[in-house]
Amino acid sequence: MFAQAAQAALDAQQNREDEAPSNSRKNLQRNTSYRRGVTLDQLRPGECGTVRRLLGSTQGRLRLLEMGMTIGTHVRVLRTAAFGGPIDVLLRGYQLSLRRDEAACIYLDDEIDAP
Repeated sequence: MFAQAAQAALDAQQNREDEAPSNSRKNLQRNTSYRRGVTLDQLRPGECGTVRRLLGSTQGRLRLLEMGMTIGTHVRVLRTAAFGGPIDVLLRGYQLSLRRDEAACIYLDDEIDAP
């Protein structure tokens, strides 16, 4: 009896997950933690965005590209250090720490508004 009730509860949960909308681009944009029209240094922990443009010197942009910060990459801020310290972000399945001035060179916007 208990096993049947437990299985029915698991099946009901699976059905709800199947009916839930997937994390598509539109759902990310509706999420309050998804930010656009700002630079990466302006995000708070838990907020995310999509890289649209790299600003700054050629050498600085090349360094960001080498770290995987390419156009269209989804990034999420994990934590920020106090007093202007580094920012820890999650991108492409790994964690990266950036200086605030480096993060200020990464402009985030919608994927749809790509040039």
